[in-house]
Amino acid sequence: MRFGVLFVGYVLLFLCKSIDIFPDFIAYLVMFAAMLKLCHHNKYFNGAKYFLIPTVIIAGIHDTFLFFKLDYGDINTIVSVLNNVFLIVYHYFLYNGIEKLAREVKIESIAKAAVRNLYIGLFYTLFSLILQLNLPIPNEFKVYIGWIYIFMGLIWIILTSVMIFRCYMWICLEGDEDMPKKEKNKIKKE
Repeated sequence: MRFGVLFVGYVLLFLCKSIDIFPDFIAYLVMFAAMLKLCHHNKYFNGAKYFLIPTVIIAGIHDTFLFFKLDYGDINTIVSVLNNVFLIVYHYFLYNGIEKLAREVKIESIAKAAVRNLYIGLFYTLFSLILQLNLPIPNEFKVYIGWIYIFMGLIWIILTSVMIFRCYMWICLEGDEDMPKKEKNKIKKE
């Protein structure tokens, strides 16, 4: 189904955001490759696919700015804000797609994890926008918001990666390239 490829994309994203080994757009390209297969399973994955396209482009622009140490002031801010907006909309579609799929195959814990991760992602994006827009907030609060932002981002990526790995392990049977029908998805007792 491509949940394994999506999991690899999130591991790369974790390495991009926390350790900064790879450019972000590589992780988003891997996620896009996964969405090309997942988009056939429900409309939410299709929506996620379409919101990853501008995310890949914007991340490429942002990575170029960082690589060449270019600082265009407001343009950098606009690119970062746009990236966050497209990412949260992508995650809205991704989490809703996972929730619907998990409910179809009656795996309630994955459906609940998708809803939880959506709320964490919304708060993470809110903190990110507060920091990026240079709102008139006292510096003491910005320090605390910065720490919350870093902590929440790492927790969000880890929880999303775990949820996607659980999708990989439990939604499709081993060796299945496409999701089987509901009645075939039960584990056979020997």
